[in-house]
Amino acid sequence: MNPIAPILICFLATVQDGSPERRPESVEADKPVESDKSEEQPFDHVYMIVNQDMVTARELGRELLRLNRERPVKNQMELERLKSQLVDKSLLRMLAAQAGQDLGASEEIVRILVDREFERMIRAKGGIVGATKFLQARDQTTQEYRQLLREELFAKTWEEFTTGEGPGVGARPQRDRYVRPGQLKFRYNVQIGNPEQYGRLGGKSATYSVQRLLLDPEENGGPAKTDELARMLRERIVDGDDMSELVRRYSVDKENDGMSRDLDASQMKRMFPALDAFARNARPGDVSQPMFHGSRGEFVQIVRLMDRTEAVRPELSSPEVQKALTEAVQEDLDGHRLARAYQALYAAAYVWPPEYKQPARP
Repeated sequence: MNPIAPILICFLATVQDGSPERRPESVEADKPVESDKSEEQPFDHVYMIVNQDMVTARELGRELLRLNRERPVKNQMELERLKSQLVDKSLLRMLAAQAGQDLGASEEIVRILVDREFERMIRAKGGIVGATKFLQARDQTTQEYRQLLREELFAKTWEEFTTGEGPGVGARPQRDRYVRPGQLKFRYNVQIGNPEQYGRLGGKSATYSVQRLLLDPEENGGPAKTDELARMLRERIVDGDDMSELVRRYSVDKENDGMSRDLDASQMKRMFPALDAFARNARPGDVSQPMFHGSRGEFVQIVRLMDRTEAVRPELSSPEVQKALTEAVQEDLDGHRLARAYQALYAAAYVWPPEYKQPARP
């Protein structure tokens, strides 16, 4: 059982009065028992109010349990972080949905679109039985799922209206998303000096193909013995032993004989800096010295560079480069417009409890 599950269950229990049930010590057989109002327990309570909408503690707790099933929470700190993220997400969704409603969309059209999305979900899940299992896994009723679709539809309509990506409920977009040539050239000049950005500009980042042998100190007698084993295995590989055979015998990751192909150099630099430093300066066939690997350096790995493709510098005259630059500028502009719009919604909204009314983070 996930160790954090009892804490989540306790959170659900907070929606009810935890006082124990009290029974009369003695009751006369011919005398009816009078109701004791102190025994009444609330079924649920309001956790958050955003203008005319609200989130109950039971709704929040149910969503926490669903997320915990998908990705188990390990401790109280993670639970509090997850709860905070869920509250923020619910707040943003309700504000955007309310703003979408205020645009004046026809309720009949909204109902038709919700029906269409619901039917699409049923087809995607393979029919009524699959859709029922899907809703059961989410602990949602049909009405609750339809309501969520409705809110998401209103929210998307408002966001597209705000960025200019869609017309809202009108006939044409109200915001200009045209990217001027000067903006393309400026962004190109800013980013072209960094080869790691070539992929985002429409060119190609450098890629590596490597073979790794991963050792777990807990399975090899501790750090000292693991380091000794790693150096011995490296010598064998350099001397011509089949690395694939050694991977199958010693490595904790035996998938594809430890081979990983076409790894993006920019991603490797962020995620595996030691591996990137070796691959950047090595020649195909070179074998690394033993190096630490893992979020806390809990593994020891040996890496052989199999192949490397150099980065392709993008040229501003290329249509692919201009398309990538246009999308990047529009993405930044959309983010800026949404941030300002959400801040305006926050400023005008009634939010309870007051501590949940914080600067918007769309």
